Amino acid sequence: MRSPRASLPTGLAGFLLAEAWRQLLGPAAPGTRRRHYHALYGRTQIAKYLPGNCFHLVGRQLLGHRLGHGHGALVLAALAETALLLA
Repeated sequence: MRSPRASLPTGLAGFLLAEAWRQLLGPAAPGTRRRHYHALYGRTQIAKYLPGNCFHLVGRQLLGHRLGHGHGALVLAALAETALLLA
């Protein structure tokens, strides 16, 4: 079990990862607030733990498209995120 002191750094790390993903997508879709991206990223994180470990990427692809981003930009953001995590 994590200590309460680990909650703040873990939450901050999640926030920073969501913000980095938003930046990788490029310009925001008109009328879309930053909090929508953070909520989308946070909701899809839980899908990492499903068998296959790819459903978080599928969720971001589908929900990101609903926010107005093209599939190409979403794929490039996913590839960049994966490459940065591996580095």
